[in-house]
Amino acid sequence: MIAVVQQLGQQNIFQNGQLLVFPNLKKRLIPNIIALDTTTVISKAQEKDYGRSISFNIQNQKNTEVLIRRYYFPGWSVLIDMDKTQIKPYGKEGLIKIGVPPGSHAVKAIWQGTLTENASNWVTFISMLLVMIAVVGYWRSKKLL
Repeated sequence: MIAVVQQLGQQNIFQNGQLLVFPNLKKRLIPNIIALDTTTVISKAQEKDYGRSISFNIQNQKNTEVLIRRYYFPGWSVLIDMDKTQIKPYGKEGLIKIGVPPGSHAVKAIWQGTLTENASNWVTFISMLLVMIAVVGYWRSKKLL
């Protein structure tokens, strides 16, 4: 299986996830997206927000499975042409695997966090706010402010 991945403005050819051609670069880069099909072209791959958002364009002639090099976890969402799609873990590493229908598509993977993670962020924020209110109230009662 061979996939063409455009990364850093250059096209690179991968076979079964192994780099075959990487012109004009001295260090090896590992792609974030691997297509498990010989006719799939992936382009304009971008990683934003410290890896919490990955987007790319894909052109394929038949149903294709694509791996995103992030560990599967319930906090990840993948959108194909702005429609949420099902994600599955792949292999013993547990990478994100998605199915992409034929055609030209814009794909975006976003880390949104789990309910527990988001709730604990809010609890922390409210706790810090209450501590600040208590400190200001103590200073006012002692007329330090």
